[in-house]
Amino acid sequence: MVILRMFILFLCVLAVTGCAAKSSYYSQGAKNGSSTLEGDYANLVRFFSKSEAHVFLDQIDGKTVRANKAYVTEGEHTIRITAHNMGVMSEIELPLTFKPDRKYKITATKVGGVFTVQLLDITEGTPILISSHEGAATGDLTEVILPVMILSQ
Repeated sequence: MVILRMFILFLCVLAVTGCAAKSSYYSQGAKNGSSTLEGDYANLVRFFSKSEAHVFLDQIDGKTVRANKAYVTEGEHTIRITAHNMGVMSEIELPLTFKPDRKYKITATKVGGVFTVQLLDITEGTPILISSHEGAATGDLTEVILPVMILSQ
């Protein structure tokens, strides 16, 4: 019986950590003068209380990225993101201008059926708002049911 419990526990740990092992990093290599662009994993408390959304990078200038971090060169770029909160998502295309050697983060919040997306410069540690955009919620996420087992002795 103990072996069965250990096996079930192993499968649960494997299922939960399997997603974390997947690379969340896309880069063609940082070059001199390039800037870092990051999406955002919402804080759990703010996800529910303040409608902070998860933000993932989908495309940069039409090229598929599907990551949470990428490097961009100086100048104008079109960034396509996916933001989601509480089962509602939005795919938003953002025309953004980047300066060299900076670190940027894209965050989003959802109020009603509208996502407000912000580009923040986080190079110095204190976020500085660069631009803000809005996008309507475009669809629902598929619900995932995750069974939880509580093992007792």
